[in-house]
Amino acid sequence: MSTTRLSSIVLYEDGAERDVLVYLKDNDKFVMTAQDAVRACRAWDKGVQFGRQFEDLLNRLSQWVAENRSHISTAKLNVRQNDILFVATQKTVQRDDVLADRLTELDLEISTASTFDLISLNVLSLPLVDSESAAAFLSSGEILTHAE
Repeated sequence: MSTTRLSSIVLYEDGAERDVLVYLKDNDKFVMTAQDAVRACRAWDKGVQFGRQFEDLLNRLSQWVAENRSHISTAKLNVRQNDILFVATQKTVQRDDVLADRLTELDLEISTASTFDLISLNVLSLPLVDSESAAAFLSSGEILTHAE
């Protein structure tokens, strides 16, 4: 019979302080306070939740782009340090009031939805411009292009 050690956590109490000894599958181990262990677990959980919400956001934005394709030249998502920017470039140079209204509705929908409570999304509509001019509105973060 072979035995495989799973990751394990051992709680040590020494007076008022509690330390946690964590053994990982790769035999690495480290000690941290119980409070830090709880914070790490919460941070991990928030990261997992954010990943799910980001995937749901991509699906919702893809749906929105498909619904508004007749008004959009390109759609880009710029993942920045503190937020995410969704930029929709119009098919025309003149202001597209229909697209502006729909983008505002999308912004309100996402900002008030409990399913996106970890997402900070900003939206921006640009007139039809060349890619270099549009790039001025995007930061150096990760940029995803949906439609061109």
